[in-house]
Amino acid sequence: MFAARPGRDRMVPALFRFLPTILVALATLALGAPAALAAPLPGGFWGDAYGMVASDMTGPLAKQLHKPAYQPIPCGGSNGVMLQKRQDLYAAGPDGSVAAVDSLVSTLLTRKTDLTAEMHTTATLTGIDLLGGLITADGIRAEAHASGDAGLVGGNGDGSSFTNLRIAGQPIDSGVAPGTVYALPGIGSVAVGTTTVTQKGTTSAEVRVDMLSIAVDTANEFGLPVGARLLVGHAQAAFDRSIRAKTLGGAAWVGSATGELLEGPGFQPVSCNGTRGVTRTVDVADFALATMRVASARTTVYSTTSGTSATVRTSSTLDAGSLLDGRISFDQIAVVAEDVFNGSTHVRSTPGLGFQGLKVLGAAIKKPAPNLKLALPGLGYVVVNERRTPAATAGGKFKLNGLRVVIDSANGLGLAVGTEIIVAHADAGTQP
Repeated sequence: MFAARPGRDRMVPALFRFLPTILVALATLALGAPAALAAPLPGGFWGDAYGMVASDMTGPLAKQLHKPAYQPIPCGGSNGVMLQKRQDLYAAGPDGSVAAVDSLVSTLLTRKTDLTAEMHTTATLTGIDLLGGLITADGIRAEAHASGDAGLVGGNGDGSSFTNLRIAGQPIDSGVAPGTVYALPGIGSVAVGTTTVTQKGTTSAEVRVDMLSIAVDTANEFGLPVGARLLVGHAQAAFDRSIRAKTLGGAAWVGSATGELLEGPGFQPVSCNGTRGVTRTVDVADFALATMRVASARTTVYSTTSGTSATVRTSSTLDAGSLLDGRISFDQIAVVAEDVFNGSTHVRSTPGLGFQGLKVLGAAIKKPAPNLKLALPGLGYVVVNERRTPAATAGGKFKLNGLRVVIDSANGLGLAVGTEIIVAHADAGTQP
């Protein structure tokens, strides 16, 4: 037996405790330091899928036709999870005369690694009967695919198809060229299988598929206004290297009313990924909705991001308008919502906001203070220059309404008690 040495019992366990660290250090010296973990491939996605949508129209029918089985993209994508929305026995118009579909299913998937990025969206409809049998099909499927790697981006609409499609009684070959246009007696025309691929070098690729694009140019029995468009079977997928890890939001629109479609003429949203430094503009003429009449209007949306900041700005400008049978009138209303976020605080402002020639019950309103509330005897009240502003250190959207009318009394204008009418809206929000 060896005699114990002072401290020997403590030293040996210590050597064993640090042995793994010593071995790793020796291996590092012999082989070199391990490579750093690869960063995710830069960039992000945008796109969506839905059964159908009507544009350039408002009212209850437009609301029925607005994106059944809508599957939007969440901020940041789906992270490899297949997202799905489904709607069965869908009908729009009296007794489904405008659209009757047995089932609508929309899916969306995004996946990204340090080497590749991919996005896939689909919209599948079965048992389709449109416009009182003018268009029928056993099945319609839209597919959009976008992808990228360290060097290239691309996309396609492979997999999009029709099954037993008939237009005005004519069978349509399943191999028909995308974008082929057919006449629709009493309605206008329809383009089939429209597929658009937009690619910007090696920076971004966007694919949009609209399996039926119905253009209305004739007064008809279905309540579709001349100039309206109905898209059926929509899928969109895109990848863009310039998209940063910021969450943006906002919207601008000309007007809205309770029970009417918000996404009417002039409506523009700001998605999570924003506009990437581009100002998007929509011009509208002869806007009419719930006693509101506007000669012309313009909405804009804009956003940009950097490594440390983000900006969203939206606006709605209306010219020569009136509502409530002339009780309110104006030469121009312009509302602007801007949110600039520096990583810790928000600076919210209204550059360009103004009211020209505004009159309420014949009285001129000049430079109205924020949230000015005026009574409308026999109807309710109106809030002028309405603003909802979150705290500087809090998230959320900065919202502005040029006018917000609330009906709280029975009246001769046909407006139900509880109706709200909004004239000129803009909102903006940023988040890290």
